[in-house]
Amino acid sequence: MNNDTIITLETGKEYILLDNVIVEGKKYFMAVEYKKEDNSTTNEYKFFEEINNNGDIYIQEVVDEKMLQILLAHFISNYGDMLEEDIEFGEIK
Repeated sequence: MNNDTIITLETGKEYILLDNVIVEGKKYFMAVEYKKEDNSTTNEYKFFEEINNNGDIYIQEVVDEKMLQILLAHFISNYGDMLEEDIEFGEIK
């Protein structure tokens, strides 16, 4: 998977993959919820891990708090100057 890809979860929600990072040999993405009906994004951000299972690639939402903190630290260091508000786990307000 690549940045700028739109993914659809089993719930039907769509997310745009914004950026990625490799941590301990695993690829993680920061993504924002996408609303196709009006071609806009929400303020709901999530982190996903790319899973490669014998060539089948899929994603899994990151829910481990320790990994979320590691990922937040990485993306804040890269994009902190772009943020106007506080960042909470899984969501940028």
